[in-house]
Amino acid sequence: MNLSVRPLPLFVRLALVGLVGAGCDRTAPAPAPAPPAPRAVENAVLELAVRPLPAGFEVAENAGDRLRFDAVSDGIPGSLVVTVGPPNPSGVNLPGEAKLWGDQMSAAGGRFFGGNQLVTPYGSAFTVRALVDGGASEERRVYLLHPGGGDRLVVLALRYPPGDAGAANARLRQLLDFLGALEAFRDPGATAAPATAPPAP
Repeated sequence: MNLSVRPLPLFVRLALVGLVGAGCDRTAPAPAPAPPAPRAVENAVLELAVRPLPAGFEVAENAGDRLRFDAVSDGIPGSLVVTVGPPNPSGVNLPGEAKLWGDQMSAAGGRFFGGNQLVTPYGSAFTVRALVDGGASEERRVYLLHPGGGDRLVVLALRYPPGDAGAANARLRQLLDFLGALEAFRDPGATAAPATAPPAP
């Protein structure tokens, strides 16, 4: 009897090779390591928390009313400073504060690029950008009201080496990531005073 032998199609041969390989490996795959817990940064004096701390940021200083972060984007270093103003019973003029800073930078020989309004969970905010230090640095700022209320001004000031429009947009996204993680500090040890029963007649 004359039997003709035809080669198997390529996809069948690949499937068979896969089955043979699977049969030889009888060890179960190692479980994936658990992801690290999100890092939170808290400052009780400023009554602010960053939860979780976005990628690219590392705490450089967190003491008293000083809160500063190293901020790296595409391998280029930068620095983010967070400041909180005192309570202002008459309210905070966010666009006025942003424009005032831009005027100051222009008067100091910098170049002010203007700004835009943002919408945050805590109300409107304003972002502005300018060349500072005689053009040696670029600074992007966000002006917003304190997440905890009280008519306090919060300023996020991100300073970095100047670059092209793509670098400026990357820094804006970095600052917005930080803004999205910003919230009011809640003291876990603070609890409401227990209610007391009225004295018996």
